Amino acid sequence: MALVQRPEDTLSDAYSILDNLSGTATQEFLLAYESQTTESILGEDDQTIYRFEKFAEDDEAVLELLRERSLEVLDNQVTAVVENENKSIEEYSIANRKKEDALLEYVNTDDIENFDRFEGLLDTTPIGESEFRPEDRPAFQAYRIVEDNEVVFAALQKFTQRQILSESDGVKLAFENDSDDYDPFTGTVISFLHNIDCFYFGGSIYILSATRFEDLFDYLHEYKNDADDVLTTVKDSDINIADFDRFVESIKNDRRALRKMREIKQVGIYNDLTRDEVNQIVTDFDLSIDVEEGAEDEEWTIAIPDMRKKWDIIRLLNDDHLYSDLSKDRYQVYGKDSRSE
Repeated sequence: MALVQRPEDTLSDAYSILDNLSGTATQEFLLAYESQTTESILGEDDQTIYRFEKFAEDDEAVLELLRERSLEVLDNQVTAVVENENKSIEEYSIANRKKEDALLEYVNTDDIENFDRFEGLLDTTPIGESEFRPEDRPAFQAYRIVEDNEVVFAALQKFTQRQILSESDGVKLAFENDSDDYDPFTGTVISFLHNIDCFYFGGSIYILSATRFEDLFDYLHEYKNDADDVLTTVKDSDINIADFDRFVESIKNDRRALRKMREIKQVGIYNDLTRDEVNQIVTDFDLSIDVEEGAEDEEWTIAIPDMRKKWDIIRLLNDDHLYSDLSKDRYQVYGKDSRSE
């Protein structure tokens, strides 16, 4: 679902909300803790739902620092996208991972699978305040602005162990600003919202780190859904892949390969390939896989001499092989822009 107004204008509006905080607006900082559902695809990775707790609810100084941090990040994005125009803004797509240009992506929350798992992020019903305990490990943190019982902005960051400097982390020194003076101290230090991964505004999520955004919103689970559909169809088709279970396991543990499964599913040729077609591609493009006579009731099979060569099968299934009428050369491509009518 596309945004109603230009995303560049929406980005500027988000900056204005932060820069000119309304007197009726409330700042809040939430910690999100995960729990698991029971269904899984291609293994035992479960989808995640979240419960939210407030932190530093009455500490205006902390909340103001979080606002300033969010404002700094948005200022950089507005400068790059709107003012200097050296960074493009596009709807989120796994195909964008191949692009070399700087990119700010966005996705409408209606287009995020099972976004209701994050309903607490946008729910303004009063919730309890948390006493942060490092051992509890929240899944992510969110600074948000609420106005007229509606969340108008939220900055999100995945929580990592790197944010915690505990008593066991050696000798800690606190340096004064612009000074060589320091004092040793003990205790645990927590860094919040130091590296914003994405932010919510106007019904969309703007993505600053695609990998961490995918982690936050369980896109890896969705990619595994796609992989399950593709690989189940391949297993039931006339295509036989030797050591199929090991091939599946290799894909399951490779984020890039899982992403590719969505493209393969969209291209949709994987269930119609014949032995002759596979043999021709393997021969013409000198792939590092072999088409062999099958065992038992299998007429033929695709053998992978080394599982690192699984990408030749993946690109075969994704139709990533092209012939140039101009140069008469053959190419294995890593991204396609269709010009077919």
